[in-house]
Amino acid sequence: FPSHDIVPFNCVIQSYEIAGDTSGDAEIDIYQDSPDSAYPPETSIIGAYTKAYLGSEQYHKSTRDDIEGWQVYLTKGNWIGFNIDSSSTITSCVLILHLRKV
Repeated sequence: FPSHDIVPFNCVIQSYEIAGDTSGDAEIDIYQDSPDSAYPPETSIIGAYTKAYLGSEQYHKSTRDDIEGWQVYLTKGNWIGFNIDSSSTITSCVLILHLRKV
């Protein structure tokens, strides 16, 4: 996994923002697992739904529809990981998750 972190508190993903170093396409999958079950995390919170993405653009702010179907609940203490599944033109990007503490 290129990037991972620990979920700091129980929360729900409300939306995301993604920005690339240039305009292009990118898809990022997000994973979550408890530290005692898997490292790196192996369970996609997105599943078969639309991943966090850039579509021929440099910046994208999600709508509620973009995360429809995601397992948006994140559990305190779990690993959360990110994987760039595909990209074209973009060599680096940042993904920001907007969370609501529950």
